[in-house]
Amino acid sequence: MNDLKENKSGGGIASLAIGLLGSTTLSANPILGTLIAIVGLIFGIKGRKGDRPGLSVAGIILCIILLFASARRVLSIWRVELYFVYTYFLIIFTIFSQIS
Repeated sequence: MNDLKENKSGGGIASLAIGLLGSTTLSANPILGTLIAIVGLIFGIKGRKGDRPGLSVAGIILCIILLFASARRVLSIWRVELYFVYTYFLIIFTIFSQIS
C-alpha cells in the first residue's frame, strides 16, 4: 500500500511565502499588500496544527508586521491627500475672500 506520510506543513509554508510576497507588493500597492497579508495570516493560523508549526508562526509574525506597515502606509497616503485638499480649499477661500 501507500506508506508515504501526508505532508501537513503546507499552511505554514504558504503563510511564509505569501508574507514575503506581500512585503514586496507593499511598496507598489498598500491595499493589495493588506489583502495579501490577511490571506497569509489565515494560512498561518490554519497551518499551526501541521508538522512544522515554526513556519506558521514565522508566517503569522511576518503577516502581522505587514498588516501594520500597510495600514500605516495607507493612512499616510490619505493624510497627504487630505493635506492637499485642505490646502486647495484654503487657497480658494483666500481668493474668494479677497474678491469680495
